[in-house]
Amino acid sequence: MGLYGWIDGLRRRGLRGTLGGLDRRRRPASPGAYLARRQRRRFLALLAASAGLALLLAGGALYLHRTSSRPVSGSPSIVVLPFANLSGDPGQDYFADGMTEEIQGALSEIPGLRVMGRTTTFALRGRTQDAREVGRKLGVTSILEGSVRRIGSRLRVTAKVVDARDGYQLWSETFDREAGDILAVQDEIGRAVAMSLQVTLLPSRLPGHAAQTVDPEVYNQYLLARRFLAPSSLDGFVRAVAASEKAISLAPGFAPAWATLSTAFSGLADYAQDPDEIALNQRKGVAAAARAIDLDPRLAEAYAARAQLLAQTSWDWESAREDFDHALALAPGDADILRKKGAWLLAPQGRVTEAIEVLRRSTELDPLSASAWMSLGLLEVAATRGRAGEGSLLRATEIAPDNDYALQALGVRELLVGNPAGALARTNRCSPGVWRLRGAALAEHDLGHAREAEAALAELTGELASPSPFQIAEVHAWRGEADQAFAWLEKALLARDGGLLLLTWDPLLAKIRGDARMASLLRRMNLDPR
Repeated sequence: MGLYGWIDGLRRRGLRGTLGGLDRRRRPASPGAYLARRQRRRFLALLAASAGLALLLAGGALYLHRTSSRPVSGSPSIVVLPFANLSGDPGQDYFADGMTEEIQGALSEIPGLRVMGRTTTFALRGRTQDAREVGRKLGVTSILEGSVRRIGSRLRVTAKVVDARDGYQLWSETFDREAGDILAVQDEIGRAVAMSLQVTLLPSRLPGHAAQTVDPEVYNQYLLARRFLAPSSLDGFVRAVAASEKAISLAPGFAPAWATLSTAFSGLADYAQDPDEIALNQRKGVAAAARAIDLDPRLAEAYAARAQLLAQTSWDWESAREDFDHALALAPGDADILRKKGAWLLAPQGRVTEAIEVLRRSTELDPLSASAWMSLGLLEVAATRGRAGEGSLLRATEIAPDNDYALQALGVRELLVGNPAGALARTNRCSPGVWRLRGAALAEHDLGHAREAEAALAELTGELASPSPFQIAEVHAWRGEADQAFAWLEKALLARDGGLLLLTWDPLLAKIRGDARMASLLRRMNLDPR
């Protein structure tokens, strides 16, 4: 099971599924999710996802508190604070959060405006501090904050922009509208922010929703789908499909719901074990993204969703490149799209230096994103044989202390610099499961503890073999056992294991990279074998 399937969520939690025959043997997005799916009931899985998000936000807030001031660039930059829910019903938090994300996404489409990413935004939830302090910590020139109150069919949205350098209020307004006018309100806020920051909006960039109304229930289901996607769990993907399809049934022409449907099907494909079901969900995901693009050719998230599927599952690198480039042309300031392009397009093609540059830009836009720091650290470790990357990975663990992926990557770095004892200590901090077992199999081998290494590998190739063929191949490759490594890589290829995206640069595969069988595998993935 692959690296980047897991990176989308700090830990994908699974459960016994009911949609499409998903069961305990279906391939989860990570080994941690595989174990969690077997051990937790549905309501516990949801609690775990909520707790994980709370820990992430708490870790991000702590990291922000410890972070020294960042230099403020001369160009306009902004952080959108989470809009407050004033409806009197905590169950409406998703609506205020959805508004926050939608406005943040719209602002990221403005050329010349640097917008802090989603993770950084929500790490600031509930933190009352001086605007100038936030500006110093994040290196931004301005702050957008507001509130949402929904009562019946009416909607009241307040918003204001504050200069983070001196605390001066640049703009504020209250919108009292029908709930169906929510898209127009978001457009007006985007225009007002651009004007207050003296950013020029080109005609092609002008918001396109001003005259559009939307059925409040359609928009409600769309925002619910976005909320269900956030924990990256199997249950969340199931619910996101249902919410997106309900929105589409009410308004077939509402493009954003087709985009969330595409992302949800992509997640279900990552959890499926049966190759036919994997392929079916992938086809549904690509088709949903294509429908979203047909309905709204300016929808950056639809291009990004299709690009992800084309790269991860079809290995159609040229089409994925076109979609990523189109998405970034529409939303040049979207940190998450930049991260995905670096991790899922550039790095698999062996363009590691370019990928590192793109991922650094992503961390600048979303400095509290553990996923971005982890992706960057992994590539830095690989590119330098462990001489660099530790700082980025430690930053990821500071933001998200239970981040198994960053811990295992730190263990790999210790192996590369000749410290297997340190590698074992790092990976022993991982949750029980694949990463701890793989780390033990690697480190104990290098320590000369043959019995312990074989025991860890035997356990890894037992019950966890189905979701983890790539990790098993890594162990054999590191030990110089080429035949066994390629046998497991073949299994990974048949299962469309996301770990194959590491094939061109994974340092654990270094000993078998010159083998003719590696060139054959790369060609089958439409990659240059040189």
